[in-house]
Amino acid sequence: NVAGYAKLKIDDAGKVVGFEEGGITVGMDAGGSVKVPLWWIVYSEFGVSGTVDGKVFLTMDSQKTITPGGEFGLAIKPSVSLGADAVVVDIKGGIEGSIGGNVTFPWKSFQNSVSAYLTGKLYVKVDTLVPGLSGYQDWDFPKLELYPNLGKVTKQVKNLDYKRSKKVTKNQIRSVKKSSNLIASAEDSIIYENAKPAVVTLADGSVLMTYLDDTVQAAKGQTTLMYRLYQNGTWSEAKAVDQTGRLDTEAKLISHNGSVYVLYENSDVAITEDMTEDEILQHLTLKVAKFNETDKVFEKISVLQPAGAAWSYRYDFAADDSDLYAVWAENSSGNALLEEGKTKIYRSKLTEDSWSEKEELYRTNDTISDFAYGYTGKEFSLALIRDKELLVNGETIADGETGLNGVKIIDGSIYFIQDGTLMRYTEGITENLTIACSSSYEVYGDTVYWIGQDNFLSEIYMQKIGEDSMRVALTKDGGYVGGFALVKDGGDTGVIYTEQEVDSSAEQPYGVTVLKFKPNSERSQAEVTNVAYDVLSFENGQENSLAVTVANTGTGDLKNVKVIVKDSKGNILYEGAFADCITVGTQKEQTIPVTIPSDFSTSDITVEVTSDETYEEQTEISQNIEVVKTDISIVEKNKDCVTVKNNADSEARNIVLVVKDRSENGNIIYTKNIGNLSAAQEIEISVADAWKQAVRDEVSGTKSMYLEVSQQDTEYELWNNSFVMEKQVPADITPSPTTMPTKRPMASVTPAGEIPSATPVSAISSEKPFDTISPSLSTGKTSSQTTPTDILPTPSNMPNDDTVNHSSTKTFLTKATLKSVKNIKGRKLTAKWKKASNADGYQIQYAPNKKFKKAKSKTVKSTSVTLKKLKKKTTYFVRVRAYKAVDGKKVYGKWISIKKVKIKK
Repeated sequence: NVAGYAKLKIDDAGKVVGFEEGGITVGMDAGGSVKVPLWWIVYSEFGVSGTVDGKVFLTMDSQKTITPGGEFGLAIKPSVSLGADAVVVDIKGGIEGSIGGNVTFPWKSFQNSVSAYLTGKLYVKVDTLVPGLSGYQDWDFPKLELYPNLGKVTKQVKNLDYKRSKKVTKNQIRSVKKSSNLIASAEDSIIYENAKPAVVTLADGSVLMTYLDDTVQAAKGQTTLMYRLYQNGTWSEAKAVDQTGRLDTEAKLISHNGSVYVLYENSDVAITEDMTEDEILQHLTLKVAKFNETDKVFEKISVLQPAGAAWSYRYDFAADDSDLYAVWAENSSGNALLEEGKTKIYRSKLTEDSWSEKEELYRTNDTISDFAYGYTGKEFSLALIRDKELLVNGETIADGETGLNGVKIIDGSIYFIQDGTLMRYTEGITENLTIACSSSYEVYGDTVYWIGQDNFLSEIYMQKIGEDSMRVALTKDGGYVGGFALVKDGGDTGVIYTEQEVDSSAEQPYGVTVLKFKPNSERSQAEVTNVAYDVLSFENGQENSLAVTVANTGTGDLKNVKVIVKDSKGNILYEGAFADCITVGTQKEQTIPVTIPSDFSTSDITVEVTSDETYEEQTEISQNIEVVKTDISIVEKNKDCVTVKNNADSEARNIVLVVKDRSENGNIIYTKNIGNLSAAQEIEISVADAWKQAVRDEVSGTKSMYLEVSQQDTEYELWNNSFVMEKQVPADITPSPTTMPTKRPMASVTPAGEIPSATPVSAISSEKPFDTISPSLSTGKTSSQTTPTDILPTPSNMPNDDTVNHSSTKTFLTKATLKSVKNIKGRKLTAKWKKASNADGYQIQYAPNKKFKKAKSKTVKSTSVTLKKLKKKTTYFVRVRAYKAVDGKKVYGKWISIKKVKIKK
């Protein structure tokens, strides 16, 4: 349930063609995810699911007014996740409620297709870079119309107000005592909610950390920049960097040529709650200090930019092997959200123990919220986002029409986020790292770390660069992580982070914040992500193949991985080795033998995974196993009689025969309720009356009928459930049908990849007397004209109008049998099958139901295919058949094996 922000441009075909504007996005129970900007300054994660995709968003104008809007399908439980650790502001919040509405098809445009409303409560909090200067709004929506009439409800965000923090209570201390990884005692670990920790490793191997704390008594509720040292496995007592007792802002740390420096802002007066936003910004002074490693104190504090009308922000260090610079931007508007104002960017150089006068690097009349300055191998470079473009030393290297953010210079390369994906620019070459992350990212070695949101909650994730790896969770604390810093000691990577308590049902969802430390990134976790089996070959009392996929979602390799399969009663059906090793961020699929008891019926089985490591959470997956015992068939005995047979070893119930004129898309001309057939029983049925209703083709002089049988229970072997009969009829004895329209419609051709809208047999209730069903139930479509040799049995629910079968081809076109079907990242599945002799290609069909209603299909030449844009938490049934081109037409083989797979990622 991740969410973010997006308003997307959609063409008449329903395809997303671009990004239009920003806001807050709502996702349903599960789904795919993309990264898009939040309020033009933040990147966050957007995911949707349920039966219909959808989103809701907020827009904010220069008057700090938020207007809700949205584009939604039907859903039950929405969620909202906002950006953490943003460039200019931190935004967090969530939604409790439900969404109703409807979607109409065919899809033309959102405005003409969707109607939706939101009922519930929305909470949004905005924290600026100035600690304590924030605003929030919580809204109750009895029934807010989201679409198509947007903008009818407009909400005003409360003005940004400064609030000093209150004294920590005993209840708050008690509430965090059970928390893991606390940096100190419960009381000493409680800090400011946006503490922004920063770390650097000293020459002696100890670690220096800075962070913001609003519990220092001398500061009287103002945030104080504190520091601690990590030596010999313990953290020292906290001390203030600057002993002014006035408000400090977050710090930037750097180690350069054996010395450590800190860059931060400090107010020149005590900040009080009656001050306005611009007054507070005018009292902030940009300072730099040096750390004395002998005395363990900060000294030589210098002022780089005195307090004044222009506000300094986005400050940081830039260095090469010899030179060190402090770099910052100034905004002329006195607006903490940077919604307006001119921008100047400056730098100051360290010369021996003093800092030079500021030097202007860049100026513009535009507002620049995101830039980076650093050494890129040959020179110092300035990278900034302006007018939806990323400029490096004045040259455009990326167009951000759909969103640019998170510019950083790390180890000589320029990193940035484009369309929600992390990019790297080095020596004139831009590389897509294919990692979707937020602007909080850090890069260390070959790994990217960032904060990922899930409604009100967030955790730290990591993913390898340059590998086909998945993201894995570094933390799993169940709260809100607002900031983190990596502890780099050359070996394992530790992390310092803040975690805030969350109660989404409370009026103020976010509680006390604590500072935590993990000395290493070890977190062992495995998940069973997919279980699949061949429905047709799965039988009781014998060994069956079960395809199991296990993913390593922890931060370390998994050794000696095993799986255990149990039935619904807890009986072990299989227990054995799965893999010697599964590396971080990868997954493996294995086929394991499972023996099903002879008395086993349709039931759930569970698959769990173990290894040498201890997991934080024991995960398992359930799979509903169906042992298929149903199979009925229909064959031609003669031109006026057919035989329907029950091929199974159990009774087939409520069998129905439906006859359509010409093809499966034709008018229904005859129905018969056959009833039940016992095991191996067959019955002969006359179709002479049906021929009287069929329409003669005046060119070929033939009549043709499509016959199909269905039963009450689920059946997968549908290849023998239908076929087409033809018969030559002299013109002078052609009966005149009384129930058909006098004018036959034009022949229709179904576009490739689409399914005709014929009325499926299963849509006819077996509880009704079928002798009352008339041709008026027909779709009114007829097939193209064909010759007698062009018609053979065709499967249900597939288009016939532009493809036919040849009887001469059926004898040498072999079957295409599915080998595997599995879910892969990005709401996709891959299917592989055995090569069929003499085949020119294959047709793959997939649907979210057993009878392949409203199925989709794809034609390929290879023996594998990847299907995209599937719905999460949905089980798809997949089948394949071969075809051969004969006289310019496709001749299809039989549908044979069917496999199913659940989309979980």
